[in-house]
Amino acid sequence: MEEVDEHSFKVEGCFLDTLHEIKLTMLVSYPELEVTSAYATMLRTPYPDCPAVQDAASKLSGIKIGPGSRKAIQQAVGHNQGCTHLTDLALDMAKVIIQAKFQLQLREMTTEEWIDDNTSLFARSCHHWTGTNLNEKELV
Repeated sequence: MEEVDEHSFKVEGCFLDTLHEIKLTMLVSYPELEVTSAYATMLRTPYPDCPAVQDAASKLSGIKIGPGSRKAIQQAVGHNQGCTHLTDLALDMAKVIIQAKFQLQLREMTTEEWIDDNTSLFARSCHHWTGTNLNEKELV
């Protein structure tokens, strides 16, 4: 995640295996977490028609990351007019966007406020945040 300004950030991801090299970049508004632009580059693909799908990444624009975004991402870049690998990459990047939100919140609140507001979200789903002394955990 790279901050562009105080109201937006950029995330970049790459899908890489022996047949593919796909890069995806998304610009995201903060605090809305809306994708404001997205573009993909298919640097290596197994078939010559695969790069035709990279323009579909622009359909990610307008998607708000949160409830319902999984389905919206799948509809935008998946199914028979899309690419399963581009879809997986975009879904993984949605998780990065959520993590970036928590990182950016630290600009606006103290560490103690952040811990009080977010500990319940992470307890029972993250090893670091699960335990008996949650308020004594250090931010990583």
